[in-house]
Amino acid sequence: LLAGTSIISPMKFVNDSKNMRMSVFIDAGSVEEKASNIGFDEMRVSTGVAFSWLTPIGPLGIYAAKPLVKKSGDKTKTIEFTLGTSF
Repeated sequence: LLAGTSIISPMKFVNDSKNMRMSVFIDAGSVEEKASNIGFDEMRVSTGVAFSWLTPIGPLGIYAAKPLVKKSGDKTKTIEFTLGTSF
């Protein structure tokens, strides 16, 4: 189960920024073997900011996130980089 929402903004303070954007997001999710096992007590939630740039070799994304709801034993990352297809 995945859910997320973002507020996306163009970067007006950068000249020629038509292929760049900033966003803030909140994501939540859970993974279970069976859909009937999904419960809100196992959900994880994080929030953060993102920068996206459409480059000639594909979209580049830089994400900074902080977990709001996590469990002991969860492995978290503060900064993430992506290069390739975006959804």
